[in-house]
Amino acid sequence: MATHNLKDCVSMLENFMGAPMTDNVVSLAVQAHELRKAHAEMKVLFDGLTSDMLHLTNNVKARIDKIENDILVNIKPCLEKMENEDSVDVNDRLNEVEMETLTSSLRHLNNR
Repeated sequence: MATHNLKDCVSMLENFMGAPMTDNVVSLAVQAHELRKAHAEMKVLFDGLTSDMLHLTNNVKARIDKIENDILVNIKPCLEKMENEDSVDVNDRLNEVEMETLTSSLRHLNNR
């Protein structure tokens, strides 16, 4: 009887570790191999996604830089005109403050 129990224990251990005796049992070695394969596939996908995100981030940053430069190019003549005039209209001053706020906001976004 002890021999029978020993055979059952050895059979259970073999089934678990990689020498299955039935069709319904998946060995630990096969499971580990499948997990390694799935992990490698997921790592490749993750690396591709991070590369795409970095590319998109760089594109957005370049676009923000371009917008900021365009705004500065368009504002500079207005600011120079206002500096040269003795009397500054209230609406011009408000527009100047709004544009300064906008450009500082864009710079802040660009530095993120």
